[in-house]
Amino acid sequence: MMLDYDKIYARKAPDEAERNDLKRISGSLMGKIHSLLSKMRVSAEVELVGSTSKGTNLKGGDIDLFIVFPTTYSRSEIVKTGLRIGHTVLPNGREKYAEHPFVFGYVEGHKIDVVPCFHMNENDDLKSAVDRSPLHTRWVNAHLDDIKRREIVLLKAFMKGIGVYGSEVAKGGFSGYVCEILVIRLGSFLKALEFFAGSEKRLRLKEDQPSPMDDAPMHVTDPVDRKRNAAAAVTSENLARMRILSREFLHEPSEEYFDGFPRKSPPRMPRKTCFRIFTLERPDLLDDIIYPQAEKLRRIIVNESRNEGFHPIDSEVLMGRRINILVELESDTRPAIKVHTGPPAFSPETRRFLDKWNDSPHARGPFIMDDRPVVEVAQASRYNEVLIDNLRDKDIGAHLNGVKASIKIYSMPATKEQRDLMQKYMTRNLTG
Repeated sequence: MMLDYDKIYARKAPDEAERNDLKRISGSLMGKIHSLLSKMRVSAEVELVGSTSKGTNLKGGDIDLFIVFPTTYSRSEIVKTGLRIGHTVLPNGREKYAEHPFVFGYVEGHKIDVVPCFHMNENDDLKSAVDRSPLHTRWVNAHLDDIKRREIVLLKAFMKGIGVYGSEVAKGGFSGYVCEILVIRLGSFLKALEFFAGSEKRLRLKEDQPSPMDDAPMHVTDPVDRKRNAAAAVTSENLARMRILSREFLHEPSEEYFDGFPRKSPPRMPRKTCFRIFTLERPDLLDDIIYPQAEKLRRIIVNESRNEGFHPIDSEVLMGRRINILVELESDTRPAIKVHTGPPAFSPETRRFLDKWNDSPHARGPFIMDDRPVVEVAQASRYNEVLIDNLRDKDIGAHLNGVKASIKIYSMPATKEQRDLMQKYMTRNLTG
């Protein structure tokens, strides 16, 4: 099937009216920031960076404004000045934290970031990660033409459609910058898909000069900082998704890949499993801070469920007003007794084991099993009781430890968020 890629591009790229709006809004904000810098006698420049500045943005694009300071300023000075200017030009803005705080807000429905950074040259030792962004913009613009802009938009739209676009912590996908590097290095949207479809094991975008490798599933050397893997955020799950769906698209192209596949409910069939939904209070912090701790809690719940003999099948997280974690189990009960095994018979430590259990409550024993003394001891048999008790002593993250007492476990969805979580879990497909 032949697709009309020009038509797809026209649907996914901003139209002329939106481009004019972005230009007008960014120009106005840059003018205000420049005036504030002059009034404050601050020798910094304001730059438009990110995909909007390159013409590679999808519809509904953000505006990223960076206030670039000379390295003669201290970090505390640029943060203080950046926050003051950000709150002045975005009166309803909020602060967000990358390596240091910055201000974000909305103007006419477009998200605006006002970020302070230091002026850097390629391969300089950076003072913070955000210092690279103006360098990224300059490098990409130096290697772009209108054809490549079109191809980058198509690649971003494809990745967004299959659920792997976005390098934020909760997504673990491909950044816009990685999409731009892929098209610039490989030549086109379809060449990028062929690159993923034909790859094996760990994926590396080959370049003329070698660069350090890391343990990430995918490595794309950042051309402005060769020590950095620009694709470090990509998870193995999202890389697998991109490989498989690139292969499927090349086999049978369809516009559905650009628009997202509808979630279909699975056939009705008895699962004969048990669901549990853990919920707890969500601290008033940004997703990038809380999500890794929610993921840590999910892993702890799954590991404790497995270690305690409840045989977890799968799990899912949904962040809303509360943190919600679903786990599906083979069973929610286990025997009320367990075998506690002592040292082998040849060990003199058997004396201590027998002394202990002769004077301690237990269900049965001591007796010999194979070549060891054993006793049967009582244990909690219900899942909720076991897990709540186990979680009391676990470190579930700096910000979640303080709300650990709010954890509740539900057997059936009791709120809209919990129903959404169950729906998300039961309708999962190749796109997530």
